[in-house]
Amino acid sequence: ESPNNFSNLAVENAAKNTHHATMSERLEYLERTLGGSADKHAAELETLKAVTSKHEAAHSKHSRDIEAVKTATVQHTTLSERLNTVERALAESTDRHEGDLKTAQSKLDQLHGRVAICETSTSSVADLKRAHTGLAAEKT
Repeated sequence: ESPNNFSNLAVENAAKNTHHATMSERLEYLERTLGGSADKHAAELETLKAVTSKHEAAHSKHSRDIEAVKTATVQHTTLSERLNTVERALAESTDRHEGDLKTAQSKLDQLHGRVAICETSTSSVADLKRAHTGLAAEKT
């Protein structure tokens, strides 16, 4: 039995050695695969970091652009409000001057009427003066 056991042990030992060699090969394969995969993931991670950095820079630029637009909008609104204030003041001034102009025109019309009366009266006064001078000359 002993030689048979020895032969069984030899077969088992050979099978184990084959299995160990296969395990070793499998382990090397896994290390190569994982190493390659880790390198690939590291490269992809670096690419992702670079893309993220570019995206953050673009986002920052867009944020600045949006702030510039907001500032311009506020300035535009302020300019628009200022223009509205000037237009209101101009309209009020125009209305006030229009009233003043109507008042001045009315007074000018009244003055023109008085001058016309005076001109009419002046010829009457001149007639009276001539008549008076003529009467005074007759008395003397």
